[in-house]
Amino acid sequence: MLDRQQLQSSRFFIVFLSGLVALAPLSLDMYMPAMGEMATFFGVPFSSVNLTMSAYLLGNALGQFFGGSLSDQIGRRKVGLTGLAVFFIATLFILLADDIQTLQWLRVVQAIGGGFCMVICIAQVRDIFPEQEVMKRYANVILVMLIAPIVAPSVGALLMQLGWQAIFVLLAVYSFVMFFIYLLVLPETRARVSGEINLAALFASYWLVINHRTNGRLTAIRYALYSGFCSGVFMCLLTNAAMIFMNHYGLSEIEFAIGFAGVGIAMIIGNRLGVKMADYMPPEVWLRTATLTQIVCISILVLLSVSGTLLAWMVAALVFLIMIMSGSIMPTAAGRYITFFDELAGSAASLSTTLSFSLGAAVGAIGALLSSDSITPVFVTMGVSALIALVILLTIHTPHSSTHAEVV
Repeated sequence: MLDRQQLQSSRFFIVFLSGLVALAPLSLDMYMPAMGEMATFFGVPFSSVNLTMSAYLLGNALGQFFGGSLSDQIGRRKVGLTGLAVFFIATLFILLADDIQTLQWLRVVQAIGGGFCMVICIAQVRDIFPEQEVMKRYANVILVMLIAPIVAPSVGALLMQLGWQAIFVLLAVYSFVMFFIYLLVLPETRARVSGEINLAALFASYWLVINHRTNGRLTAIRYALYSGFCSGVFMCLLTNAAMIFMNHYGLSEIEFAIGFAGVGIAMIIGNRLGVKMADYMPPEVWLRTATLTQIVCISILVLLSVSGTLLAWMVAALVFLIMIMSGSIMPTAAGRYITFFDELAGSAASLSTTLSFSLGAAVGAIGALLSSDSITPVFVTMGVSALIALVILLTIHTPHSSTHAEVV
């Protein structure tokens, strides 16, 4: 088993954390090409299968809400191993589901396990690396993870030849392997662990995170809210991508899978762009620029869609630019936010990611429910989420040096 010093110098640690974070995009992206087949299998409209995406996002938010603070109490390792076990068991039951309602509820449970795994990753980066390295280290975690959206839909499209269940068999195998790697190789990264679960302390720690002030201002929580509504833009597109390109524009499963790889490529470009911009300007300045760019692109989508002149290639081009901005926003905002905390890193990460996934699930579900026979409501929903994010960001005035939260 590796020790803390080895974790600092080992590339394996970052790659493994990326593998944990990748549970979410793998669970969301891999079965997108199979949605039409699943709708036929369960005898339901496409929109009912589409809601299993929002079900996963909701469950992931719940898992992250409790997982981060629990990891502050009992350690990252116990929470991570529990999450992988829950994910694995729920995935096995998904293979036995015989109606869409059962599948939707099992996706929530599966995602709770995935949320446990995801939320501890940024806290572990904060545990191991010096404060000044956190933003770039976490960006590297996200970078490796972004390979998942590139390959997952294509893998899902290939596995469809064996039936949609084959996709979930692969997810079960993946989580099983990750569980044993974690069990045998990774140590506890939190320096002080009480070993006892205290729900009162759990909620108290969230209040400390929410109420943390920098120079008398509630800056950290504004970053969390900003990230949440930015996530709404990304999650709304993710939730409705199959509907837009397969159901509306008539792309085949393979065509969609190949095209969707562009989302991962765009996110990788954005990730590197965000890291580069951190060397030239304060993060707040770049975040405003990236968010404004998204708003402009979404506005063009809405106008072209309303006018009836929006072609598939136009959607793809504008979405590519929107995803580049998302790829730069996510690690930049998350890395900036977590530097406000030290002892409460797990709870802080939990609150931020919970907001991101819950708001993302809500925005995505609203877009899906409103879409009906038109894709315009999806773009309008994305635009509203981006505008709210920008308004929150404009209220943030922070010094360039970070300030830790006090533990009281």
